[in-house]
Amino acid sequence: MEDFVPKRKSTSEIWKYFGYRKDDTEQKKALCRQCLAVVASTRGNTSNMFDHLKRHHKLLYDQCKQRTPGETSSDQKTITETFASLTPYDRKSKRHQQITDAITFHLAKDMAPMNTVVKTGFKKMICTLDKRYEIPSRTYFSQVAIPELYEKQRLQVANELLQAVHYAFTADLWSSRTTAPYIGLTIHFINDEFELKSRCLQTAFFPDVHTSENIAAALKEAVASWNLDEEHLVCITSDNAANIVRAASLNKWTRLQCFGHRLHLAVGEDYISISCLKPVLHLFNTQLLQGQDEETDLTKKLKKEMLDYTNEKCEDKASRYCILFGPPVQDGFHRCRQKASSQG
Repeated sequence: MEDFVPKRKSTSEIWKYFGYRKDDTEQKKALCRQCLAVVASTRGNTSNMFDHLKRHHKLLYDQCKQRTPGETSSDQKTITETFASLTPYDRKSKRHQQITDAITFHLAKDMAPMNTVVKTGFKKMICTLDKRYEIPSRTYFSQVAIPELYEKQRLQVANELLQAVHYAFTADLWSSRTTAPYIGLTIHFINDEFELKSRCLQTAFFPDVHTSENIAAALKEAVASWNLDEEHLVCITSDNAANIVRAASLNKWTRLQCFGHRLHLAVGEDYISISCLKPVLHLFNTQLLQGQDEETDLTKKLKKEMLDYTNEKCEDKASRYCILFGPPVQDGFHRCRQKASSQG
């Protein structure tokens, strides 16, 4: 053992278990210090030495591996593995599907345009993250991936609706930035865990004339497409547009006016608006939304959540400024208008 010397200019831990005889000045034959077996080590390659320890001296191999976890032969890729790392994923492989699903989710959740997948920056990012992944065409995402995700999410929502014993709707008609008309329908219900849930059932293109009859028929069709029983509908909430008000009446649905919309209309009137906010908030906090001893825990919980939400919306600086200083300013403005009218 004393006649062995390590390889010159080498700092690898493996040479504590292998060496050369002193008279082997050219260091051609590496010997195992334990069994004196000759192990090939062409040009200082240590793979054969690690393999020898693993096969013949397992305890020493484990000891060496703990000291140098990055030097073992198992960390060195074969030619086959190297080529495999450069070969694109098969489109049916699990990894390819995972990345495709993630991109599809991004397009849908963040409402990104379909041409995102063909943009240079996006393609470079995906290539940097995984060189083996090849992005499908935008046509694939628009005609296959997105529709499949929609069906999957629709099934999930349908399963959730099975828990809805009773439910309510909110509905509205609106136009996109390109003035395309849409009708939206959202359902609200309490699940088996007594949690309030809201799910958008549809935002459908609605090019028909916005008559009460057409709106009523569209809402009926939406309810039928989700297999919902109208007998369990508590009410529908909408704005005060005459056509949607009458549509609810045609369907014989109970309609509940939108508090937010009513408040917005009040703000636009001459004198009501801000003057009423402070006393209304006080009424909410002291009477209307205060839990009563005889009420159920669920009722108390719902009242508290409504009260917390209302107070939170009025706590920002701009809202509090309007509530505190808006009434006197508005009073003065109203008096000026009355004076001008009387003089005119």
